[in-house]
Amino acid sequence: MSDPVILDLGLILRTVAARYQTSVDLMRGRRSTVAVIRARHVAMFLAHRLFPAKSSGEIARAFNRDHTTVLAAVAKVGVQAVRDAGFAAELLLLETELRAAALVPDADMEAALRAAGTIAAEVNHALIHEAAKDPKGFMERVGKLFGGAPCAG
Repeated sequence: MSDPVILDLGLILRTVAARYQTSVDLMRGRRSTVAVIRARHVAMFLAHRLFPAKSSGEIARAFNRDHTTVLAAVAKVGVQAVRDAGFAAELLLLETELRAAALVPDADMEAALRAAGTIAAEVNHALIHEAAKDPKGFMERVGKLFGGAPCAG
């Protein structure tokens, strides 16, 4: 049995790059397309959530950016998650995949990611139904989950 996968910034970068169909090099580079910026911001947000002990400066170095860029990205993604339940579910899916990947041996990585994807898809489905039944209550819970103020609308 091999050693467990270590959850690190590289894993976050690779996972987000794959999800957003871009590359780690583009996310770390100076390219400014909307798709690359979105992927970069999501990766910064997840790094901030999954590594609360890391400073924004440490996270910024992994992206060849300044710490204020990380702070702005975290705030922007958090606000968007509060306003958009689909985006919030997407973030939860990515976080679930990353946490699952860090708990399994390398040989079982693909199986674990498939399982995490299935579980996350079921959670996403349940979240959509919950949001449809009580949109305001759902958005308040999402706001609390991501540390933002409850959504007014």
